[in-house]
Amino acid sequence: MPKGQKRKQKDTDIIDLSGDDLDTGAKPKSAVKRRQKSSKGQAEKRVNAQGGTVRYSAAASQKTRERIARALPGSGHRMFLLSRKVAAPIGSEGGPVELFDVLGATGNVYQVCVGRFPKCSCPDFAKGNICKHYLYVMIRVLRLREQDPVVWQKALLLSEAEEVFNGSRSTRTEEQVLATSALVQEWKRMQGDEGAEEQAAQPCDSSKPIEGDCPICYDEMHPGGSTAETKVVACGICKNYIHESCFGEWRQQKKASKQEVTCVYCRNPWPDSGGAAGTDGEYMNLKDLSAEHRSADTSLQALYGDNARWIGFHRRSS
Repeated sequence: MPKGQKRKQKDTDIIDLSGDDLDTGAKPKSAVKRRQKSSKGQAEKRVNAQGGTVRYSAAASQKTRERIARALPGSGHRMFLLSRKVAAPIGSEGGPVELFDVLGATGNVYQVCVGRFPKCSCPDFAKGNICKHYLYVMIRVLRLREQDPVVWQKALLLSEAEEVFNGSRSTRTEEQVLATSALVQEWKRMQGDEGAEEQAAQPCDSSKPIEGDCPICYDEMHPGGSTAETKVVACGICKNYIHESCFGEWRQQKKASKQEVTCVYCRNPWPDSGGAAGTDGEYMNLKDLSAEHRSADTSLQALYGDNARWIGFHRRSS
């Protein structure tokens, strides 16, 4: 057969094949398969908040393993949960998201975000590390095993984020991670949460009844007060009570004289939305309000040992 005729026959074959597919409404199987695979890969792509591809880490790096060790019980890095809020529930288009306020080892408060795009407000996370606060939430609050690779991924698939919150990956034994009720109440007051003042007016310790005289006006205090003059607030540390209105006057006098607002009884700092709590740079610090932190050595040397000097240097230079 002439060479040109053979080439023409091949062209005809190609046209005939396409025509058959068009007539039946079908697409070539190989093309359909490629499209399905591409669509599936796109749906499960591991990306960061900017849409960039994030590599899956099958094993934790040495730096991450060190931070996991700090997040575990008995490490000496005292961390407690102050609050947990749902930003986006399971089933949301972009995946579930929850926010956690964590009291760190030095008393600073950091916000951890768990979802497809992990985040923490601490300096360590800002430098590109999976920090101990995020790991603390994943391992001890959400109860994932420290060997679970999802714990240290820098971005989660939608399916992984849903598994984290639906409990299917929660295999660790449940433990007490919440800070004391008094500290949680004070944190709510500082954040201006709705109903926080009403909660703070309730007994911080049910074993300590509301009784006796107010230390400022000397009028008798009673439980169940409904006005500012009869409501009482309690110190988060010594648990003693004072009339809400009387404490308001005490607070104003302290601030007017540029003094720290303290408890009338024990003189420890009394945090409120006006910033009476201590600060460490841009972070709120509650060390003076946490008995666990006040009784412990929270210096860099105690927490990080031989790495303390290196960590301190990088904190000062950052």
